[in-house]
Amino acid sequence: MIVTALLFALPLLLLTVACKSVEPRYESEVIPDSLGAPEGLWLYKGNLRSRTDGTEEEALLTSLTVGETEYGAEDFKIVSYQYISGTYEIFYIIQIESDCRLCHYNYFTKESSDLYDLPDTEDPQDYKIKVSNSLVYVVNEGYPHFGVIFSRTAELLHENFYGELDGDCVYAIEDGGFEYYIKGGEKHAVPFDDLSYEVYQRCGKYVYLFGSKTYAINLETEECTELSVFNAESDMEYRFEDFYCVNGSLFVIILFYRRNSDNDDRIYKFIRVTGGSAAVAYDFGDVPNGVTMLINGSTIYLVKGDMGRWWTKYYAYDCKTGTTKKVSQKTVKSGKSTDELKKEAAATEKELVVGEYSFYVTAIGYDRQSGFMTSYYAKTCYYLMRRYGSQEEEVMQYSLDKNNGYFFDDIREF
Repeated sequence: MIVTALLFALPLLLLTVACKSVEPRYESEVIPDSLGAPEGLWLYKGNLRSRTDGTEEEALLTSLTVGETEYGAEDFKIVSYQYISGTYEIFYIIQIESDCRLCHYNYFTKESSDLYDLPDTEDPQDYKIKVSNSLVYVVNEGYPHFGVIFSRTAELLHENFYGELDGDCVYAIEDGGFEYYIKGGEKHAVPFDDLSYEVYQRCGKYVYLFGSKTYAINLETEECTELSVFNAESDMEYRFEDFYCVNGSLFVIILFYRRNSDNDDRIYKFIRVTGGSAAVAYDFGDVPNGVTMLINGSTIYLVKGDMGRWWTKYYAYDCKTGTTKKVSQKTVKSGKSTDELKKEAAATEKELVVGEYSFYVTAIGYDRQSGFMTSYYAKTCYYLMRRYGSQEEEVMQYSLDKNNGYFFDDIREF
């Protein structure tokens, strides 16, 4: 009877414990009592600028001259935009009646101009503005496929190229080969008769195409080299498990295996590719539980088997010397996976420093809701914060679950 009572009471007990972990919080409690005063800087967001407290708001692109015709803000619709903070440019895709156009506004010089008459499309939202540290690529991902390449200072570089943006390169992989535009050059084409493309990887001035065969392409010279070290034996298949590029070398973990065979060997190799040459840096042989790669600077840790098992072996490969040695599990724990490194690289800087001021966004949950064995905050209040030197933070603006923390695209003195 006691056991039965406990079984009935346990869910209620767990729900009570879970609910206690999220304290009640209401909208009135998250709204700040006061906001900071403007310091003279300008906050840019979309097609607007204002002081950092949201006052003195004004539109940026208010007119556009196309040919000999001038259009006011009421004559066009802004479909999308992209800020280039390094050059103070805003690229816009606008719609004038059924016509899609690319234009720009420089928020330092306050100058704007029409840049390009984009081909008609079924849906203007299919046009995307993609930006790297070298190029601006405007591409229609719907129909018809189209792409045009600009510099970050709004200079037209190349037309009619549909592909993918990769840093200073726009590339396309077709049945007939590999085509690319490299910043400062022209469109190039490297033909292939037998390319069965599966994976694209970039490392420095080289592109590597992994498929039925693996090729290294020098983007500067168009030189193409087949990397036969990746070729599988006739009765085996292969799968690329991981890639990592450092100091001009691409490191690859590849698995060779047999499908539908009594022989279930899983052969793992760690291969180093530098330029147009490749060699096996370490052959692990048959590893049923796989090989994983962890990185710490110029050291790559290789885990043979499942982390933490008594049979697992750990290695450290020195990218500078090209040597491999056995290490302890404790040493390997200082490394990070390639997925972790990608997330860190993709994460935007949380704090924007302008002169002596720092701006960043924080958030707090409110409106507690309870569910089965859990409780949570259904809404979020976001705050634009400002810090002056080492002084205490101030709230400049707040938003009640409306903008997901989007307060600005840039903040400047002008």
